[in-house]
Amino acid sequence: MNDITPESTSGDGPPTTPRFITHDQMRDIESNTATSLPSLRERGFVRHDGRWWVRDRDGYHEITDNAQNTKLDRWHVRLAEGALWT
Repeated sequence: MNDITPESTSGDGPPTTPRFITHDQMRDIESNTATSLPSLRERGFVRHDGRWWVRDRDGYHEITDNAQNTKLDRWHVRLAEGALWT
């Protein structure tokens, strides 16, 4: 976490500090257990360890907000199944 990344305030308990994974660590994980959004444009989001992670220039930051994880789960299904507008 860097100095300008806020802690989560999802309302489902106390704020949690997002975990961080380097690009190399995520490459190792992706080859085994992680799932990316199927759209080429959205490759900056990866699902691992029950949460979505977002990529930046330093690595991947865990998205701790449950509502955002639910939205990304929904987009993953829609992109994978081609049902974007239903």
